Amino acid sequence: MHTTVSSKTHTNQLDQCLGLTRPMYIKIQIDKQLSQAWEWIRQNQDAELAQKGLKMLEALAHQYPERIQTHFEYAGALDYLGHEQLAAQSYEKVLEMGVEDLPLKQRPEFYVQYGSTLRNLRLYAKAHLILDQGMQKYPEYMALKAFKALLRISEGDQPHTHLRWLKILVEESRDSSILRFERSLRNYIKIEQDNL
Repeated sequence: MHTTVSSKTHTNQLDQCLGLTRPMYIKIQIDKQLSQAWEWIRQNQDAELAQKGLKMLEALAHQYPERIQTHFEYAGALDYLGHEQLAAQSYEKVLEMGVEDLPLKQRPEFYVQYGSTLRNLRLYAKAHLILDQGMQKYPEYMALKAFKALLRISEGDQPHTHLRWLKILVEESRDSSILRFERSLRNYIKIEQDNL
């Protein structure tokens, strides 16, 4: 007599063999979806695919509201696609949930991204507050200093000096945080140069 095993039963048995707990399995599934969504979003030529990725991240944030990373990734995608007002709301949610609950690597990135979004929205006082908090917690994270310089340029505080420093930093630094935000920094430097 031949018996069939449902795919769900087979998956559960495999998970047990691998030692996966339900929370571990959920995290793996979320990480896969986050990765897929970002792959679609970064395909700049295809606006439909980018929106599909954004919708996937929005759905994850709603499906797993207790998972801070889903809100952070959704905020980052909104930011990346130019929806700064909505991004600021999602970043604020991350702040309320507690930045220390993000993976270690993403904690200083949060302060850079939220501070930059606030700068773009011309909410300079709050941008200073967020970037300063980040610099206090992560004093070696150079990207925080770079975005603080951009904020000062936006406020008209010695724009030529700060711009010169930023250009040298982006051209010569091999700091991993500068490399992480190099594309954004180059874009903002060009915009600020054109505005002088």
